[in-house]
Amino acid sequence: MQSLVAPALQDIQHSLGVSESAVSWVLTAYLVSASVATPIIGRLGDMYGKERLLVLVLALLCVGTLVTAIAGSLAVMLVGRVIQSAHTTFPRGRGRRRCGPGCGVPGRLARR
Repeated sequence: MQSLVAPALQDIQHSLGVSESAVSWVLTAYLVSASVATPIIGRLGDMYGKERLLVLVLALLCVGTLVTAIAGSLAVMLVGRVIQSAHTTFPRGRGRRRCGPGCGVPGRLARR
């Protein structure tokens, strides 16, 4: 999600009528706010439960995406991107089993 917007920066620049240096803040604001939010949301997840925080973070992602989609100015788009950045806290994979180098199809074939 963080770099997904990179190819569209020129279109965003023309759509919002801002300079190239100003539109680069769309990506920068996301990355900086994700760096700040990660330890905070991690600690809150430890305190209140990871599942509860996961639902909250997904709700924030939806709100941030909506704000970004309807943005008519760069400031509103930046607010939406900052709200979206909370979702980077949770890892993509779930489950207790961690897969090592001997795991999966290549690992099974090597053991035969």
